[in-house]
Amino acid sequence: VKEFGNTLVVQLTKEPQKGKANKQLLSVIAEYYGVKTSQVIITSGNTSSIKRISIIEDYRWAILKNYHAKVI
Repeated sequence: VKEFGNTLVVQLTKEPQKGKANKQLLSVIAEYYGVKTSQVIITSGNTSSIKRISIIEDYRWAILKNYHAKVI
Protein backbone atom coordinates (compact mmCIF):
# COMPACT_ATOMS: atom_id res chain seq x y z
CA VAL A 1 0.00 0.00 0.00
CA LYS A 2 1.29 3.44 -0.94
CA GLU A 3 -0.54 6.49 0.35
CA PHE A 4 -0.65 9.82 -1.51
CA GLY A 5 -2.97 12.19 0.38
CA ASN A 6 -6.41 10.60 0.16
CA THR A 7 -5.34 8.18 -2.59
CA LEU A 8 -4.04 4.68 -1.95
CA VAL A 9 -2.22 2.58 -4.51
CA VAL A 10 -2.58 -1.13 -3.78
CA GLN A 11 -1.01 -4.03 -5.65
CA LEU A 12 -3.06 -7.22 -5.51
CA THR A 13 -2.30 -10.82 -6.49
CA LYS A 14 -5.88 -12.12 -6.86
CA GLU A 15 -7.68 -12.14 -10.20
CA PRO A 16 -10.66 -9.76 -10.54
CA GLN A 17 -13.12 -12.63 -10.81
CA LYS A 18 -16.07 -13.33 -8.52
CA GLY A 19 -15.01 -10.56 -6.12
CA LYS A 20 -11.69 -12.18 -5.17
CA ALA A 21 -9.63 -9.04 -5.84
CA ASN A 22 -12.11 -6.82 -3.97
CA LYS A 23 -12.01 -9.17 -0.98
CA GLN A 24 -8.21 -9.08 -1.00
CA LEU A 25 -8.27 -5.28 -1.31
CA LEU A 26 -10.47 -4.94 1.78
CA SER A 27 -8.22 -7.30 3.70
CA VAL A 28 -5.01 -5.48 2.70
CA ILE A 29 -6.43 -2.07 3.62
CA ALA A 30 -7.80 -3.36 6.94
CA GLU A 31 -4.40 -4.80 7.84
CA TYR A 32 -2.64 -1.58 6.77
CA TYR A 33 -4.83 0.55 9.06
CA GLY A 34 -5.15 -1.98 11.88
CA VAL A 35 -8.93 -2.34 11.66
CA LYS A 36 -11.28 -5.26 11.03
CA THR A 37 -12.05 -6.19 7.44
CA SER A 38 -15.73 -5.52 8.21
CA GLN A 39 -14.83 -1.87 8.87
CA VAL A 40 -13.56 -1.32 5.32
CA ILE A 41 -16.16 -0.94 2.58
CA ILE A 42 -16.09 -0.18 -1.13
CA THR A 43 -18.55 2.67 -1.59
CA SER A 44 -18.15 2.89 -5.37
CA GLY A 45 -16.17 1.28 -8.16
CA ASN A 46 -16.82 -2.41 -7.43
CA THR A 47 -16.01 -3.37 -11.03
CA SER A 48 -13.38 -0.70 -11.67
CA SER A 49 -9.68 -0.56 -10.86
CA ILE A 50 -10.36 2.83 -9.23
CA LYS A 51 -12.54 2.54 -6.14
CA ARG A 52 -13.82 4.73 -3.35
CA ILE A 53 -13.10 3.15 0.02
CA SER A 54 -14.44 4.09 3.45
CA ILE A 55 -13.19 2.99 6.84
CA ILE A 56 -15.98 3.04 9.39
CA GLU A 57 -16.34 2.77 13.14
CA ASP A 58 -17.40 -0.77 13.85
CA TYR A 59 -20.46 -0.06 15.95
CA ARG A 60 -21.77 3.29 14.63
CA TRP A 61 -21.15 3.26 10.89
CA ALA A 62 -19.60 6.70 11.24
CA ILE A 63 -17.07 7.19 8.47
CA LEU A 64 -13.57 7.62 9.84
CA LYS A 65 -11.70 8.00 6.55
CA ASN A 66 -12.50 8.13 2.86
CA TYR A 67 -9.99 7.16 0.20
CA HIS A 68 -9.71 6.62 -3.50
CA ALA A 69 -7.89 3.38 -4.23
CA LYS A 70 -6.08 2.54 -7.46
CA VAL A 71 -5.63 -1.20 -7.86
CA ILE A 72 -2.61 -2.32 -9.86
